[in-house]
Amino acid sequence: MRIDVHAHLRAPEVLALFARLGWHQEFDPKGLKHTIARTGLEPEHPEGFAARMAERVGWLDAAGVDLQILGPGANNPYFADAARAVEAAAFQNDWYLRVCRDYPRFGLFASLPLPHLDPALAVIGVLGSDPAVMGFALGCSVAGVPIDDDRFDPLWAELNRRRAVVYFHPGAGNAGVPGSHEFHIAPDFGSPAEVAVCLARLIVRGHTRRFPDVKILVATLGGLVPFLANRFDRGYLQQHPDDYHAMGGVLRQFRHFWYDASVIEEPLALLAAKQVFGLERVVLGSDTGRVSVRPQEGVEYITASDWLSPSEKTAIVDDNALKLFQDHPRIGGRR
Repeated sequence: MRIDVHAHLRAPEVLALFARLGWHQEFDPKGLKHTIARTGLEPEHPEGFAARMAERVGWLDAAGVDLQILGPGANNPYFADAARAVEAAAFQNDWYLRVCRDYPRFGLFASLPLPHLDPALAVIGVLGSDPAVMGFALGCSVAGVPIDDDRFDPLWAELNRRRAVVYFHPGAGNAGVPGSHEFHIAPDFGSPAEVAVCLARLIVRGHTRRFPDVKILVATLGGLVPFLANRFDRGYLQQHPDDYHAMGGVLRQFRHFWYDASVIEEPLALLAAKQVFGLERVVLGSDTGRVSVRPQEGVEYITASDWLSPSEKTAIVDDNALKLFQDHPRIGGRR
C-alpha cells in the first residue's frame, strides 16, 4: 500500500470562514498567512469541484498512490478566542472529512483549536477513532508560543497515551526574520528553519523522552535538520554538556522522528538525511496542491535519486509509512 503523507486541497469555504474570523490578522500583522492561503495552493478547477477531485484521483492512479493524506498546512485554526478557534477547527475538519468520505482514497490530519486545551482534547476524543483521521496536525508554534511549552503538556500526554501520529507542517511563524515576508522568502527559507527549531526544542526540552509513544511526522525532511544537525549537536554539547551526555547526544534523538521527503527541488537533501538520521523513518510525501506539484513528482524524487539503493527507494515509497501507521485500522491495526 503506497501512502502519500503530504498533500493540500484548497478549501475556499474554509478560507472564507478563517478570513471572516480574522485569522490572518490575529497573530500575523504582516498578513503572511493570508497571502500564502490565497496564492500558495493550486487554483480552482474551471469545471468545478467534482472535476477537480476526479483529476486528483487520476493523479493518484498515475503515481500508484493508494492513500493520500490531506492536511491544513499553515492554515491552523489558532485563535486567542476559544469560541473562534473551536468554530474554525470544527468547520475545517468537517469540510475535509466530507471529502474523505466522498473520496475514500484520501485521509486527514485533523486540526486542533489551540491554544485551548480542553476543546483540543475534546476534538482528539471525538476524531481519534474516525477511520478517515490518520493523525493530528500541529503547527510548530501557537500564537508565537513554541509547541513544546509546558502549557501544552496535557495535550502531549493524551497524544502519547493514544500512540497518535502528529504531523508538523511549517508556516505558523516562518516570517520572523525582517524582510522574509516578501518575495516568497519565508516559505522557502523561513519554513525549513522553523521546522528545525521545532524539532531541536522537542529534543532538548525532553519531549522525545517524556512522550516517546507520540509518532512525530515532520514535513520536508525536517527542513534544515539534515544540513545543520551536526552543527547543533556540537553547539549543544558546548553549552549544555550535562544534559547532552544524559540524553546520549543530540544526533541520535533526531532518529526519534519520522520525515516526509517532500523537498523535490533539492536532491542532495536525501543524501544529507541518509547520513544524518538514516532512511528508516523517511516516507513518501509529495506536497501535492502546492501550485502545480503532483504525487508522481514525489515518487520520482525518490526513485530517480542517485543517492539511494533500490531497497532504500522501495522502503521510502512503499514500506516505511506502513510501519508509521501500523496501529491505524485502515492499515491493519486497531484503536
